[in-house]
Amino acid sequence: LKAIYDEKLTNILKFTGQVLTGVYVWQNKTKVDENGMKLMNVEELRVFDGRKSEINPTGKIYLSLGGIVYDVTIKGKQFYGPGKAYHCFAGRAVSRSLGLGTLEESDLELADSIEDFDNSQMKALRGQVAFYDEKYERIGFLEERDLFVDLGIS
Repeated sequence: LKAIYDEKLTNILKFTGQVLTGVYVWQNKTKVDENGMKLMNVEELRVFDGRKSEINPTGKIYLSLGGIVYDVTIKGKQFYGPGKAYHCFAGRAVSRSLGLGTLEESDLELADSIEDFDNSQMKALRGQVAFYDEKYERIGFLEERDLFVDLGIS
């Protein structure tokens, strides 16, 4: 367990650049785009899975769909919080899973891999983005989202 903890701490230090008395100072180290939207990678996203920690002291829940990061904490805690039906989406990129309508771990592990989607699956993915845009707050984007921009999801 210590090796896993040390590896996670090393990864946290890599992306935060700063730990202040063990607490990640998100506000001071956030990468933002020209519109003030957060830019994060999938490792940074994983921290926001609804579990309170030194890095996520308020237990925020983020997920990414189509390369867009949504804060689902307030309106979705009953769905995405720890122990809830869709907690498997919390802190993850879930384009593949939501486009296919699956909770399979194999699809969750493939995250944003949608290169093999047909037209109906792409339509479903765009429908999910529209749903999330209506219900949840966009707070940022994944840095690795070029594919989605190329597909008209922005």
